[in-house]
Amino acid sequence: MKIIQNPTLPIDRPGVYAGIPLRRYHSADITVGPCVSSSGLRTLVEASPKHFFATWSGNPDAPPDEPSRAMILGSAAHHLLLGEDAFSTLYIARPDELADEWGEMKPWQGNRKVCKAWLAAQEQAGRIVLTSAELDSIKGMARELAKTPEVQEGLLNGLVEHSLIWRDAETGLWLRARPDVIPTDSGMFADLKTIRDTSIPSISMAMDGYDQQAALVWEGAEALGLEVESFTFLFVESDAPWDVVPIVVPDEDLAEARRANRAAIQMIARCIEKGEWPGRGYGDARVMGMGQAARERRAKRVEFIETMLGETF
Repeated sequence: MKIIQNPTLPIDRPGVYAGIPLRRYHSADITVGPCVSSSGLRTLVEASPKHFFATWSGNPDAPPDEPSRAMILGSAAHHLLLGEDAFSTLYIARPDELADEWGEMKPWQGNRKVCKAWLAAQEQAGRIVLTSAELDSIKGMARELAKTPEVQEGLLNGLVEHSLIWRDAETGLWLRARPDVIPTDSGMFADLKTIRDTSIPSISMAMDGYDQQAALVWEGAEALGLEVESFTFLFVESDAPWDVVPIVVPDEDLAEARRANRAAIQMIARCIEKGEWPGRGYGDARVMGMGQAARERRAKRVEFIETMLGETF
């Protein structure tokens, strides 16, 4: 597998890339043409092309596509598993106190000039700033992940923070995926997901749409000549006791998700061609009645009111 290190953006050829900061990965200029990730495909399938375009980096009026704190915390926990050197290169803890212009230590306050200057220096160095509470949470997650049999057996071994970037053969759209690990000695891909609790209902709800992320990684790996054997999500609680639950995505779910991705990619290409981004109300007005459960609940309320009216009230 050939790795392309520290590429100059925008990227104009498919490949496995290293050294792309997370914020640049999410930027509009990541590739020479329009580029889409799994989050955008999920938005289109779950909502509409209009909703996708509203937040897509290819829309000049869209807000910046910043990585979520959950994504940052999961990535940081993974780096901590790899060792302090890998972690300290990309992350730094925000101090609780910082010396002012005269050398006197004072509590952190984001509006102070020295605090703003410190944050600017970290951004310039390419580091992500973490609070003390976030750092404690990351350490807890990393500690519990290290105890997980799947992790001890090497599930998270491989290339970390590498990006799969390729061009869709059918539509010409650029696609990107950034799995937590690109395995180098197997086809077992894995991704960390922070979650508030690891109960089955909570994980089941979180899994809605994650299969599209796994399916896009699968498609990208195939397009770039990489082996794909399985995809596992490691759900880890973001607070104590930092429980860890591995979930392997079934092959049938991956196949269905790949179909959903294909439809979304085709729709985006069509919308770009036409310059139109229809919403949920596209087409003729619909006739829609109440759901049966809501209809029964209201009927009971009306019956109660009518009963009251027929009595002495």
